[in-house]
Amino acid sequence: IIANLPSFIKLSSQNQISHFNTLDKLLLTGAIKSASTCITNWTVNSDLDLQSVSLVSGVQQISASKLTVVYLYLKANILAIGSEYTFCMRCGPLLSFISVFTNSPPSHGTFEVSPNVGMEASTDYLLAAIGWQDVDVPLQYSFGFISGVDNFNLNLQE
Repeated sequence: IIANLPSFIKLSSQNQISHFNTLDKLLLTGAIKSASTCITNWTVNSDLDLQSVSLVSGVQQISASKLTVVYLYLKANILAIGSEYTFCMRCGPLLSFISVFTNSPPSHGTFEVSPNVGMEASTDYLLAAIGWQDVDVPLQYSFGFISGVDNFNLNLQE
């Protein structure tokens, strides 16, 4: 069936691209069938240098009339949070686009400490995270502190 299909590029991803976690690596897949030999090229609508942030080159020569799969595999922590990226794969006259929307951290909340005055090690404090919203629920959080003297980090538990 594939041999009779016209030329095409179909882009997809195994990642959740409607709110992609920027701490993850991003894998985009391009399935290509071209009537003539061509060389693939990935681009994105940002100032990212895809060659320097990709774990695979994404550039490949495609043989005429042969179905070929080409990957773009980006390192973790490359994409900005709360952003939209449109990736394009071109091979000769063929092109296809896929959009990736990166996740944002929880928002619209406050952090409150009560009382706001006290003595360390003798005053009991109530710490509260109120009103935080996010599409990823349930929200999980922890409280802690970092000592200004030696950068000692301690997470507080109930």
